[in-house]
Amino acid sequence: MGEQVKRSLNLFFFRFNITMILVLGSFDLIYRFGFYQSNLLSLFLVLVPHIYTLLFFIALALWLNHRNSRNLVLLSICSLIVIMTWGPFGFNFLQKKAKSQSNAHLKLITWNVGRMGELTPDSMGGAYKQAILDQKLQCVVDLLVDKKVDLIAFQEISHLRIKDLKKKLEMKCRFTDYFGTNDQSVGGIAICIPHWSAWQLAITKNIKILDRWRSIFSEVQQQDGSMKFNLLNVHLTSPKIQPNELSLDQKDLQKLLYKTLNTLEIHDKQYENIVKSLSSFQDPTLIVGDFNSPPEAMIHQKLAEGWTDIWPAFGQGMGATRYFVLPFRIDYIYAKKDQWRVHQAEVISKDCSDHFPVYGELSLIE
Repeated sequence: MGEQVKRSLNLFFFRFNITMILVLGSFDLIYRFGFYQSNLLSLFLVLVPHIYTLLFFIALALWLNHRNSRNLVLLSICSLIVIMTWGPFGFNFLQKKAKSQSNAHLKLITWNVGRMGELTPDSMGGAYKQAILDQKLQCVVDLLVDKKVDLIAFQEISHLRIKDLKKKLEMKCRFTDYFGTNDQSVGGIAICIPHWSAWQLAITKNIKILDRWRSIFSEVQQQDGSMKFNLLNVHLTSPKIQPNELSLDQKDLQKLLYKTLNTLEIHDKQYENIVKSLSSFQDPTLIVGDFNSPPEAMIHQKLAEGWTDIWPAFGQGMGATRYFVLPFRIDYIYAKKDQWRVHQAEVISKDCSDHFPVYGELSLIE
């Protein structure tokens, strides 16, 4: 390759990087400062950290190929942006991990357990499926015992699996399947309290957040009656993306974009119903569960007005709770502002499900 061609390519990629940094940065600022917000723009911003990382490697290649001051400046800019994006302003790599607080009033986990092996195909054989069921069950039990959690909010769990958990752990649970069919074998959501917890479930009811789709609410109080709070466990609509739809084919990409945007629009409606359901609550409140959307989605921008997402300020690392080729954070613990003090947030890398559980330690502000 001639020297002139190298110089031309170098200049092209230098200008490309600078242009992309300016464009991405502008979109990010427009969105974050509320000048314009939409679900389509939020989807684009989900990819921004990965695009910045690609730009960093392009800048590194330029500098290695031609080590001049211009390329060094570009590499430094890209390095700083990547650190800021994946660091304290993004995925908290640089944040010091908080230590467990013995004075925390509440230790809880929200966890989509993916039916704990129930969806294993029967074609794999009865013995194999039973082994998977046993392995998933023990995996969940081990984590709950290790963390000594006071409260667990489950998503994608059946009443049958709740019974299996109760055989291993003495727990009190409230369960509803997603459509209120009372079928013990279908998926749903549950709130459970193990026997060692100082908390107990008081009033519990199902709340419809869209058509027949249900969430579960409980008033939780300490056994001595000294403190109480409200907990809403939600599992928002999934885009139901199939593995064979994750391709670079134009039709597949269009279908994927349509499904995702349609789901985010449904989430906006579910948010309105959630807020309406909680509007009359006076006690401190938590909203936890599988939101099936990244932090950039509109629903999280709306929740941020009155709720604290405990991960950005208190978590460490990427915070990804689910992997769709790329890592995404779609499971959350939200605490009502001015009602809770957060001590710790952790995403636990435990291979019991296709989701990682979110763990939090909080105290009520008295």
